[in-house]
Amino acid sequence: MAAGVARAYVVTVIRDLFRPWREQATWWALTHLLLDAFVGAFTASVVLTLLITTGALLITFPLALPFAWLLFVLSHLMARIERSRIAALLGERLEDPVPPLQGRNPWQRLVERAKSRPRWKEIGYLLLLLPLGVVTTVLALEVWAISAALLFLPLYVGVLPDNAAKLHLADVSQGLGAFALSGLGLLGVALAAPWLTRALARVDVAAGRWLLAPPRRDELGAQVTRLETSRAAAVDSAEAERRRIERDLHDGAQQRLVALAMGLGNARERLEHDDAEGGRQLVVEAHEEAKAALKDI
Repeated sequence: MAAGVARAYVVTVIRDLFRPWREQATWWALTHLLLDAFVGAFTASVVLTLLITTGALLITFPLALPFAWLLFVLSHLMARIERSRIAALLGERLEDPVPPLQGRNPWQRLVERAKSRPRWKEIGYLLLLLPLGVVTTVLALEVWAISAALLFLPLYVGVLPDNAAKLHLADVSQGLGAFALSGLGLLGVALAAPWLTRALARVDVAAGRWLLAPPRRDELGAQVTRLETSRAAAVDSAEAERRRIERDLHDGAQQRLVALAMGLGNARERLEHDDAEGGRQLVVEAHEEAKAALKDI
C-alpha cells in the first residue's frame, strides 16, 4: 500500500511538472511576452516624444496645451489597449481606474486629466513597458531558442564551422558531448522554458495590476458596492413581485366574492317569490363561486 501511495505521489509530481505543456495559457503567455518589447518600444517612443515636446513648450504655455492634451488622450487609449491585451492573452481582467471627466470645457477637462493620479500611472506603465518588455521578451526568446538549439544539436553538430565547441559525438573529453547537451536542451524545452514563461507572464500581470488597475482596497470597495446594489435590486424586484401577486390574489378573490354576494341575493329573491327551483340553482352557482374564491385565496 505504501508503495502504491508513493507511486501515485511521484506520478502526481511529474504531471504537475509538465502541466504548463498541457495548458493553453502557457502559449498565450509566450505570445504576450514576445510582443512586449515591440509594444513597449512603440508606447515609450510616443509617450516620451509627447512628454519632451510638452516640457520644451511650457515656456510658451499655449503651444504646450495641444501636446499635453494629446499626451493624456493617447496614453489613456494605449493603456486601454494594454488592459485588453493582458485580458486576452494572460486572462487577467484589469478594471479601468480613470474616473469619467466632469469638466464643462476643454480647459477644465485638461486640468482634470493633469490632476488625475491614475492617468500618470498609465503614463508610467507605458514608459516602464519598454525596459520591462525588453527583459521579458529577451529572456523568453533566449530560453526557448537555446533549449531548442541544444535539443537538436546532434543533428547539426557535424556541420558547425571548425567543429565549434569541439562537440563531436565521440569527443566527450572536450565537453559534455552533443547527446548530453541534447538531454540538457530537452530539460530546458520540457521544464525550464514553460515555467519561466509562466513566471514572466506573472511579472507582466503584476506590473499591470500595479499601474493600470485601481488599488486593491478600491477594487474590493467597488465589488462590495456592486454586490450591495445587486442585492438591493433583487430585494426590490422580489418585493414588487410579492405586491403584484398579492394584488392579483386580492382583485381576483374580491371579484368572486362580489359575484357570490350578488348570486346569493338573487337566490334570496327567487326563494321569496316562491321560485324554489330557480333559487336552488342560484345557490348551487353561489356555492361553486365560493369554492373558486377559496381556491384563489
